[in-house]
Amino acid sequence: MLVGTLVIVLMSIFKSANPKNWAWLNPPQKQQQRPLSPEEEQRIKQLQETLTQQVVGQPGQAAGKKKGGAAPKNAAPAGDLPQDLRIPKAVFDKINERALFIRHAEGDAYWAVFAKLRDLPQADLERAALQDVTYTQVFSDPDFYRGRLITLEGELLQLNQLPHHDNAAKIDVVYEGWLRNADSGKNPYVFHCLDKPSRLAEGGKLSEKVSITGYFFKRYQYPAQSGLTYAAPMLLAKRIRWFPVVQRKAAADPRWVPLLLGGIAIVGISLGGAICFFILREQRRSNAQLKRFAAPTIPDFGPIEPPE
Repeated sequence: MLVGTLVIVLMSIFKSANPKNWAWLNPPQKQQQRPLSPEEEQRIKQLQETLTQQVVGQPGQAAGKKKGGAAPKNAAPAGDLPQDLRIPKAVFDKINERALFIRHAEGDAYWAVFAKLRDLPQADLERAALQDVTYTQVFSDPDFYRGRLITLEGELLQLNQLPHHDNAAKIDVVYEGWLRNADSGKNPYVFHCLDKPSRLAEGGKLSEKVSITGYFFKRYQYPAQSGLTYAAPMLLAKRIRWFPVVQRKAAADPRWVPLLLGGIAIVGISLGGAICFFILREQRRSNAQLKRFAAPTIPDFGPIEPPE
C-alpha cells in the first residue's frame, strides 16, 4: 500500500510540472493595442505639424462654419450657456494664437476665467459643458469655441503645480496637466486647474484616467525638444475628476505551483512513512508479546526422586 501511494504521488508531481496543466491559474490577458507602424506615426506627425502651422484666417471657412455645412455636433449658439456661466467675448480680445505660452497681455483674461470658475459649482459646469467635441474641431476653430465649456475624458500624462504669480483674483495654486484620449491620438490637450484630488500624484510619466470640464482658452503654443513649435488646445478648469484604478492582488506565479505541490507531497510521504513505521513496529511488538503469552509452559518441579 505504501509503495502504491508513493507511485501515485510521484505521478502527480510529474503531471504538475507541466505548465499546460496550470494554464487556468493564469488566464490570457487582453491583447494590447497594436503599436503604430512607422508610416502611421509619420502621417500623425505630418497632421500635427499641419495643424500647428495653420491659422484660421478666412472667416466662415473654419471647421464647423464651412459654407453650406452644419455646425459642430452639440455646438449651440453663443447664448447656449446659462447667464451665470457665460464669459463675455470681450474678455478674450487680447488672446494671441501665435504667441508661445501665455503672454502678459493675456493675463487679465486668464485670471478672470479662474475667478469665474472659483465661484461656480462643479456640477453646474459639467451639466452645461459640451461632451462630444473633437480635437480637430477645437484646434481648427478656436474663435468659435473660445469661452465655451467643454468636457474632456482621457489619460493624464503629466501634472505639476505651477509657480505662484501675483494676480488680482488672489488665486494661490494652479496646476498644469497634459491629457490625451482616443480622439486626439498622440496630440495632447493642456489644461490649467485650481484643484485636484489629494491622492492624485504629481509629476511626469503618469497614466491616470481623468475627466476635465473647463472653458476653452486658446491654442497653447509650446516648443518641443525637436526644435519645432507645437500647439495644444488649452482649457481652464476648476478641478480634476479622477477615476483611480482598483488595485488587484497579483495572481500566483504558476511556475511555483509544481514546486509547492512537490514539497507538500514530500512532506506527506515522509509523514506517511513515519506513521507506517511506527504502526508496523507496534504490530511486531504486539505479535511477539502474544506469542510469548500463548506459548505452552511446562512447570519445572526439579528432579523426581523415587519414594522410599
